[in-house]
Amino acid sequence: QSSNSTTNLPSIDTFFSSTPSSKYTISNPLQQLYNQYQTKSYKHDAIATESKRISQKEDMGVELTEGQRNQLTKNQDKLTALETSLGGLKDKIEEGMHVAIYGKPLNRQSQRSKGGDGYDRDGDDDDVDDFFDRTTTTRQRDNDQGEEVESEASLIEKWKVLLQSHSKQQTVVASTTKQCDKLQVQIDSAVDEE
Repeated sequence: QSSNSTTNLPSIDTFFSSTPSSKYTISNPLQQLYNQYQTKSYKHDAIATESKRISQKEDMGVELTEGQRNQLTKNQDKLTALETSLGGLKDKIEEGMHVAIYGKPLNRQSQRSKGGDGYDRDGDDDDVDDFFDRTTTTRQRDNDQGEEVESEASLIEKWKVLLQSHSKQQTVVASTTKQCDKLQVQIDSAVDEE
């Protein structure tokens, strides 16, 4: 399925593991697609590991229970569905990577999940893909490209700044409260003298 236009792209993991100051801007929808891709990849790996462990019991001569055989069948169905979904996500991510790197969408000769009009036919409506929506204007896509994705390091830095700011504000509030208490004591003593 790899075409000439995808061979010029870095691997998906390499593209997204670049430092936040990399030369490519990753839009929020593209980052969300990658997060979905990672989640489904981890799920796929976990199910495959579970199936492998069950199968190893059988290979060692232990007869599987009916529940274990049913679980293997369910796992195989889940793996097939996940592989299909991962393939669709990979295509969308590669298209987004191509736009981020080259500024234009991929020109795929044969797209298994798209009809002749270029619209998505795989029924994956739950994916956040307004980035790839053919009805968005170029200006809207360009605006998406300008958004900066927060990294873990940048979020931690913002958290530290907010924590420091909060601490300073707490000190000011405590000082102001003390001043208010002193003023209240003066007001109370002035009222008592009258």
